[in-house]
Amino acid sequence: MKKLSLAAAALFAAIFLYGQEKVRFMPAWIPQAQFAGFYMAQEKGFYADEGLDVEISNLSISSSVNPLEELSTGNIDICTSQLVQGTISRSKGNPILNILQIAQNSSLICVSHTPVKNLSDLDGLRIARWKSGHGEHADMACREFGVQPKWEYTLTGINLFISRAVDAMIAYRFSEYLQLLFAKGRIPSENVIDFGDFGFNFPEDAVFTSETFYNEHKDAVDKFVRASIRGWQYAAAHRDETVDVVMRYALDNHNNTNHAMQKMMLDEILDIQVDKDSGKATFGHVDVESFDQMNEELSAIGLIENPVNYKDFIK
Repeated sequence: MKKLSLAAAALFAAIFLYGQEKVRFMPAWIPQAQFAGFYMAQEKGFYADEGLDVEISNLSISSSVNPLEELSTGNIDICTSQLVQGTISRSKGNPILNILQIAQNSSLICVSHTPVKNLSDLDGLRIARWKSGHGEHADMACREFGVQPKWEYTLTGINLFISRAVDAMIAYRFSEYLQLLFAKGRIPSENVIDFGDFGFNFPEDAVFTSETFYNEHKDAVDKFVRASIRGWQYAAAHRDETVDVVMRYALDNHNNTNHAMQKMMLDEILDIQVDKDSGKATFGHVDVESFDQMNEELSAIGLIENPVNYKDFIK
């Protein structure tokens, strides 16, 4: 009887999935609350409701895979990355499209051992940053204000800062900053510089696909976007349940984290999704004026040669 029940369950699952379109999705980093909305869309059946069979490929802490490059090779269909990284990739000839802007604000900050009231206070400081990039907002701000830090490159983590091997470090409020709070207990607000406060509040996390997949599976892309927005809306309204799901994804992928950390991360992620003007998480497209400014700034620091056309890139 038990074997028959298992066979019946497998048959039911096969029938349920029959006719659904397969979509291979890759979040930009290890399983954590940064991607909670996608996990909830999967868990609550929002993708299935749209007729999609979404396969989530999670990265490991040691992974060197770049999801944007995976799009270009056809190994995946949809991924997340930051708007800046997507724009740089597009400018280098990678035929990718921004299909959904999740975060409307930047969360990149600089945390120092000493008070830093202005960007000029960063001049000459030894500041840790990631080898993989993701510090472009800082580069833009430092160029604009004539600041020249002494950059110290690291793979990941907060060890250089905790050991005082550096004077400061670049961090995201939803990630490394929370790790520092857990390690140090408290960080004075005067020891934190928010690059968004100085005119560099460019949106961060977005969803991308290739032009090929978009042109050949436009309906599936639209369905994925709708279901993902539902997932984020559900995550915002059911935070405790969402953190429980995130923890399961994290532990299944051997991500060493805890419930308190993921709860704080989710709160920070949901906060940067809120549009400053409307006060709501609109999940709208990028503001044209802001995008053009970002293009100019990326050109000024030498990361792109030719500005990316908004209409060709933002869908």
